[in-house]
Amino acid sequence: MRVDRDLYEEWKREEASRISGWDFGHIENRCFEDHTPWDYEAMARQLVRKSEAVLDMGTAGGELFASLAPLPCRAAATEIDPRFVITARRRLTRLGVEVVECDYDRGMPFVDGEFDLVLNSHSSLPIKE
Repeated sequence: MRVDRDLYEEWKREEASRISGWDFGHIENRCFEDHTPWDYEAMARQLVRKSEAVLDMGTAGGELFASLAPLPCRAAATEIDPRFVITARRRLTRLGVEVVECDYDRGMPFVDGEFDLVLNSHSSLPIKE
């Protein structure tokens, strides 16, 4: 199979891109997606306002979770990717959020019933949780 040289160079540039959190600005105007009939961020914001303890699973760099501030006194975020954990801690610690690195499929490092709201837009979750 022969690969077009320009396409190959584009792939190499993409591979070298430095992704920080959930920011994909480097592909702006090159990627398109269908929008859902609901607004996840607006729904999450409304629910956070009513919450006393919130967990954001798969927070990536914490961009979305931070945008929901002010957060309840008990706020935590989880992330599986160690690189994103560093970014999330930089962003969320100043907001009083505990950022925990964990593999969701191995269980959650929290007490049952600790949170009255769990936000999760794309992470896996073991059935026992």
